[in-house]
Amino acid sequence: MFANLIKSSARSSLKTVAPLRRSLHTVPRIRNQELYQQKGIPGLYSSQGFRDVWTDYQQALVDDLSRATAETENETRTPFAVMLNTAKDQLQAATFNYASQAHNNHMFVQALTDATTNETKPSLALKTVIERDFGSVEELKAQIFSYALSSYGNGWLFLIEDQEKRLYLQFSYAAGNPYFLGRAQTFDLNIPMDAEVERELRDTKADIDSNARPYPVPLLALNLWENAYLADYGIAGKEEYLNKVWAALNWDVISERLFVA
Repeated sequence: MFANLIKSSARSSLKTVAPLRRSLHTVPRIRNQELYQQKGIPGLYSSQGFRDVWTDYQQALVDDLSRATAETENETRTPFAVMLNTAKDQLQAATFNYASQAHNNHMFVQALTDATTNETKPSLALKTVIERDFGSVEELKAQIFSYALSSYGNGWLFLIEDQEKRLYLQFSYAAGNPYFLGRAQTFDLNIPMDAEVERELRDTKADIDSNARPYPVPLLALNLWENAYLADYGIAGKEEYLNKVWAALNWDVISERLFVA
C-alpha cells in the first residue's frame, strides 16, 4: 500500500512539471500575409511566386537554422543575432548562411506592398539624403537597376546608410550582408580577378585586420536570387522583375529604417 502511494505521488508530481520545450526559429509574420499566400502580391507576385520567395523558402531557411542551432547558445536568438554571433567563425559558416539569408529575405519582403495601389513615397528625410547622394530618386532607381542587371549570380543588393549618414549601394553575393566586412562578399570569386579587385581585397583584409567598423544600416535589401523571380518572370525576366519590385516598394517601411538622431 505504501509503495502504491509513492507511485501515485510520483505520477502527480510528473503531471505538474511542464515538459522542457526547445525554442525553434519560425517564419515571422508580415503584413497581409494570409492574403498574399492566397493571391500573391498584386502587381508583383502570383501566389506561387510569393510561396517561392517567402512562405516556402523562408520556412526552409528557419528549419535549417533550427537544426543548426539546436542545443547551442544560438537556439533562442533571432536570425539577426545568430548572424552576428557566427560571422567571424569559419566553423559556423553554414549557420551564418541560414541566419543571414533569413534576415536578408525578411528585410526584403517586409518592404513590399500591393503594387497596384501603392502610393507610398520616401519621407522628407530620406528623400533629402537620396537627392544629396544620388541626385534624385529616379537616379537611385537607375543605379539600382545598373547594379542589379550587371551582377551575375545569386545575391542581394543593399541600399545602405553609413556612420556619416551617407547612402551607397552594395551587392553581396550568396548569403553576404553589409554588417561585417568579412561577410560582405562583394566580389564574384568565380571569375578571374583583375588588379582593381585584388587591391580592393587587400584593402578589405586590412580593414578586417584592424577591426574597422563601418556601422552600416541597410535601408533596403533587394532579393536577386533566381527563386525570387523565376516562377513569375522566367530566366530572362530579371529586368521586368526589378520594375515590378520598384513599383511595390513600401517607402513608409524603408523610411522608418533611416537613422534619425
